[in-house]
Order: sequence, then C-alpha cells, then structure tokens
Amino acid sequence: MTEQQPSTTQPEDMDPYIQVEAAGETYTLIIPSVPASLYGPRVISDIAELNPPAGFNYVQWKWLTGTPLQDVFASLKDNDVLVLPEDEKPYLIDTSHGFRQDSRHDVAMARTRAGIIGMGPGAVIDLAPSSFSQGRDSGSAGNRNKVLECWVPNAIIANFTMYGRDLGGVAFDAIKGAATNIRMENLYLKGAHRGWSAAPPGEAGGLVNHRANGMIIRNCEVDCRDKVTGLSVGPSPVMLNVSNDCLIENSYFHHANIGAPTFWSLRNVTTRNVRSEYNSSGFNHELVEGTVTHEDATIIIDRAGRTSNKGSHISIGTNRTSAVYNVDAKYFDAGYESAPEKFFIQLFTASYTPWGQKDSDIHITKDGQAVPTLIGR
Repeated sequence: MTEQQPSTTQPEDMDPYIQVEAAGETYTLIIPSVPASLYGPRVISDIAELNPPAGFNYVQWKWLTGTPLQDVFASLKDNDVLVLPEDEKPYLIDTSHGFRQDSRHDVAMARTRAGIIGMGPGAVIDLAPSSFSQGRDSGSAGNRNKVLECWVPNAIIANFTMYGRDLGGVAFDAIKGAATNIRMENLYLKGAHRGWSAAPPGEAGGLVNHRANGMIIRNCEVDCRDKVTGLSVGPSPVMLNVSNDCLIENSYFHHANIGAPTFWSLRNVTTRNVRSEYNSSGFNHELVEGTVTHEDATIIIDRAGRTSNKGSHISIGTNRTSAVYNVDAKYFDAGYESAPEKFFIQLFTASYTPWGQKDSDIHITKDGQAVPTLIGR
C-alpha cells in the first residue's frame, strides 16, 4: 500500500481540499481550481451549446455525491450520455479494483456509455483515494491501462476537467476512444496520465485512440504536470493509433516528461492551430501514410533547457509508403545548435528499414513561406 498522510494545515497557495475517510484512514483530496484558458471547458447553461450528436439520451447526474462513476455507468444504457453539473466536489472514479479486464472493461478503471458532458470547468473528474498500488510493468508489450475508455461510435466526451495521481509507478492513459467518429472537446487534463518512457511499457497518453477512424479532438488542453508538485509526470499528451482521417484543432499540449503528440500507424491526420510546447518533439509520426497537415502550428522544443533528447520540431519514422507532409508553422523556436535558425526534422532511419519516407514529400513553411530545414538521420 502507498501510504498517504492527511494534511493538517492548508498553505495559502494550496487549492481547497476535502478529507476523505477510507479503509480506516484519512486522505486529503485536492479540489483543484481551474485556470481561465483559451482551451478546455467553458461554462454552459445548455448542452445544445456544444452541438452534441443526435440519437443519444442525455442523462443529468442524479446520484448522491461520492457515488463512483463506475456505478453510475453500470446503471446507464449504451446510448446514454452522462451530464455532469459543476460542483464544489469532484466526481470520483473508484481506484480500489485497479485496471479491470472483464465484460465491461478492457484493462480500464471505468467505461463510459455514449460519453460524458460537463457543464463547465467545475465539473471535475478525479481519482478516489484507495490502497491500490501497482508498480512499473516490465517487458515489451504496449501499455493498455487506462482510466476512462469509450467504445461507442459517435460518442462525445466533452467540457470537463480531469486530474490524476500516481498509482505506484504504473503507466496509464487518461481517456481512450476505441470507436469511429468519437469527439473529445473542451477538455482540460492536468497530470491525468502517468508514464516514464516514449516506448512500451512505460509509454502512455492523455487523450488516446485506437482503431478510431474520424476522431476529432478540439479545444483541449493536456498539461502533463502533476497538479500538486508541478513536476512533469506524463509522457505524450495525445496519442492517435491505427486510425484514419483524424483531426485535432485549437488545442494545447505541453510539458511531457518524455514523448510528444504522437501519431502511430495512421493514414491522413490534420492539426490546425495546435500548440506543442516543452515536449520532446513538436509532433512525432511513426508508420504514418497518406497526407499529414499541420496548419498554424506553434512548436516550442526549448532545446536550450534540454540535455537528454534531440528536441526536433517534428520526427518521422516509417518503412511504409512515403507520406506527404505539409507543415505550416505559426511559430517555432531555435532548432539544432549548429543551425538554430532552421526547422529541425529528425528521421528515425536506423529504426525503420527499409526506409520509406522521401525528403521531397516533406514541405515546411512559416506563414506560407518556405523556411530552411535541417534533417537529422
């Protein structure tokens, strides 16, 4: 068991908290204040403001405070979307059973039905305290642990805040979609996922998909730093996997402890007005085919503050058919030390053979004008 001690005083700069009794012990649960932001949830009076998909039932929260979200989802039907009002207390996910694999869960703590809509930033989802603790996995298998998963086509996951905490060192994703045309919008995640590597088994993501064609991520912020300590605790803020025709726009992904917004085994992906800042790379692409478009991208890799990674503006690795990259940067900071004025592209040629990507298919511009590039191999 990972012991947690209750707080006896509250520093002036600490967020409000409540104390929770569980298994004969007292735990302190932070009630985080949510900063005003250009991204993430906004206060709404009617879910129609989010233009939710038709054909679903929208079920207002009617359960007692503290009812685990797993119990609520179990009482809903497959076409129900849970609506969470803003509340002074968070909506809790029971962590005591860990990541379950059964008829309702695919190595997850909780599975939504057709989604979740919050009524504003004060609709906060957090992990309940428990004695559950799991150490780092070993081996080469990819991470499948996740807090929230959704398997309903056309589902909507939108307009709430989500936090997490360390669970003993194990890597886990925050939210994962595994069906076509899922929308993740107006979300604010901070320290909601955990991991320690940009490769299995320590790789994990904040917003994740798998075999989820047509995924849309819009107006989201994923901050990979812990809410309490401020330390970077999560790898790639977003990870899209084995999917086609995905879109990310008007979003902000930052402060990964390792990794970057990552696209793996995709065909056709577009980002618009996305900020990738203080990650290991601006955008990472592996086994991507078709057309990759990064429009109005802001990339800050902060090479000067880094000592252990290559700090590329984009990275590419593939042994498949060459993809066409159209990258138009709104802003990018200094690249490789010997050529700081150049846009730095890292090609993982040693890891992917035979090499498939053509240099001539990579087009880099800033505000529509071609910029000098440096390619590392």
